[in-house]
Amino acid sequence: MTRAKQNIKKSVVCAIFAALICVLSPFAIPTAGVPITLATLGVYVAALCLPTAQSAAAVALYLAIGAIGAPVFSGFSGGAAHFLSPSGGYLVGYVPCAALTSAIAAPRRKRGKSRAADLVVRALAAACGTLVLYALGTAWFVVSQKTSVAAAISVCVLPFLAGDAAKIAAAALISRAISPVVRRAEGE
Repeated sequence: MTRAKQNIKKSVVCAIFAALICVLSPFAIPTAGVPITLATLGVYVAALCLPTAQSAAAVALYLAIGAIGAPVFSGFSGGAAHFLSPSGGYLVGYVPCAALTSAIAAPRRKRGKSRAADLVVRALAAACGTLVLYALGTAWFVVSQKTSVAAAISVCVLPFLAGDAAKIAAAALISRAISPVVRRAEGE
């Protein structure tokens, strides 16, 4: 396969993962600080299936689609103003979350050892990415809302821990199942 054809396949797969995030993200449960969405599930799955740069690109494409006004952010909303909202740091944090998750999981994805060990590594990789997401999102929330770190954590982190743990577990299972399909689609 030519290099150009392989790049086209990788771009299409990247766009498919961006579309997945776009489909999952709008469904939201409003909260006092940051809405609960399925966006992180899409970010985790992309990061656990794609190489680092490609997963970050898929998330960046999702953010660009939302920034131009497509209703792909929580509550079927869109627009660049979301990046300045109290949850804007979480939106921006999706990119480093995906990149770190993918970078940590990448060596494991290629080895194909035991199912249990692979799932644990995938989950731990997503948990590490989530720490970066929480740090960036909470920092922005503190700045934008002029509140204390403790108050921000109580509103922006603690209510999300159980849900994010469930999304991480689901993403580990989903990504392990579809990663071989993704690699074949990209011609690897």
